[in-house]
Amino acid sequence: MPIPPFVDSAFPRKDGIMAIHHDREPASGARRHHVHVYTAIRITVAVSAADHRSAMEAADRLLFDGGLPVRLVPTDGFIESAGHADEVLGYLADEAGDDEHRRSRSYGPDRRPDPH
Repeated sequence: MPIPPFVDSAFPRKDGIMAIHHDREPASGARRHHVHVYTAIRITVAVSAADHRSAMEAADRLLFDGGLPVRLVPTDGFIESAGHADEVLGYLADEAGDDEHRRSRSYGPDRRPDPH
């Protein structure tokens, strides 16, 4: 993939991609861009519940009531911020002790079984 023309060649990364660090001005003629990349992260929550639906509801209460108790920490200078996008893409309910995952099920964002 070619390197976009608006990145600053003063900041080459190990993988050859150029990045603009938030505390530096871009090279002359280049314009700074703020790209919001929406990606999913997996957060595993340990809960006790009678069934999968109750487990998902308990996990949601722990995660979303009072703010997300997980912090995304940038580890490079070109990352300006990272945070939760307020969207659940789906669930995977695993039962402890089910090492063969025979009782594991995938669910959609509405907590209904995922048909896939």
